[in-house]
Amino acid sequence: MPFITPEDVSTTRRASLSPRRRLQAWERTSGTCVVCNQRIDGVRERWIVEHIRALELGGADTLDNMGPAHESCGRTKTRDDHARTAQAKRQKVRHLGAAITARPLPGSRATALKRKINGMVVPRADSTREACAAPRGAAILDPAPAESETDSTQHGPGQLSLQQRARTNCDGIRVRPEAATSGAQGTMPEQTCAQPPSALEDAIALPHDLAAIFGCRPPLPDEAPEAYHSLQRVILSELKPADFIEAIWANEIVDLTWEALHLRQARTQILVQARLAAVQHLIKPVVEIHRQRGVESSGGSSTSCLALGWISGAEHEQAQVNQLLQERGLTSLAISAKALQLTLCDIERVDLMITSAHQRRDGLLREMVRKRADAALHRRGTLA
Repeated sequence: MPFITPEDVSTTRRASLSPRRRLQAWERTSGTCVVCNQRIDGVRERWIVEHIRALELGGADTLDNMGPAHESCGRTKTRDDHARTAQAKRQKVRHLGAAITARPLPGSRATALKRKINGMVVPRADSTREACAAPRGAAILDPAPAESETDSTQHGPGQLSLQQRARTNCDGIRVRPEAATSGAQGTMPEQTCAQPPSALEDAIALPHDLAAIFGCRPPLPDEAPEAYHSLQRVILSELKPADFIEAIWANEIVDLTWEALHLRQARTQILVQARLAAVQHLIKPVVEIHRQRGVESSGGSSTSCLALGWISGAEHEQAQVNQLLQERGLTSLAISAKALQLTLCDIERVDLMITSAHQRRDGLLREMVRKRADAALHRRGTLA
């Protein structure tokens, strides 16, 4: 078996980075990324100070080992360094001949997996830690109602089962049997609204003190509750909120998307209503000229009656309006252009509202992506 030199794994502490030290690291490479060797635009691009050799792999916390890097390049390098550090730890354990132990490394207990000191990933079979990882105030769902009934009948009405004791020790509050039963059945507390529970309540277990925030949304007279719930169900199936902060963001994203759709419909209705005034404005000069000449080309009808008939689709009024437009050298496209001209200020205000809703929605999506990326990096660094 060939001799393999193990890579040294150290635990060098990172010193605080002052603005002067950050500027010195930038001037050391003249603004060149130490990862991809590309020039960094210090004004338009986000950059960080990265260690060329990671501290966990024996790098020194000095200016000779520092340099600027793109933020995306730094994230990629951090991910690769974590993988190399974990591999070096496993190699060091094998080289030293340490005994395999089942003691997990200190880290997050929120996941169902744990990493042993030898690098193996095994399931975390500890009901007490899983109960402690549940959010405070939330109704913990039992895996099977039959098991909970068996435990209650076996321990008696005055005793607590092992799982209920774990909940009491973790949260400091005893979960009432009716609350656990209602949570196991998947029902929420009764609300004044008669609508069915929203898809957000079905996706995650909401705490009782936040039930009012995710309650039934009062619809407008022209809104369809079924369409809103369908949109909510589709968005939540894509986002899959993992905690209550993401649930609040997901609810805001649904509302902003629904608001943008309604604003688009309102903009269309504004244009439709403006077509009536546009028809009257375009045919009025021709009708007045005909009346001055004593010619009744409109059949004695006023411009408002002709416009209403043209909007409603009456064949006689449509033929008369088209004839009057042809005398001015116009077509039906001129009506849409005139309607847009009459309502241009209103359309611009509605477009600003739509753009604002889209920007707020995109901002929430970016926050959710950033939060999940940071959590993944923290989890990867903990398991490494």
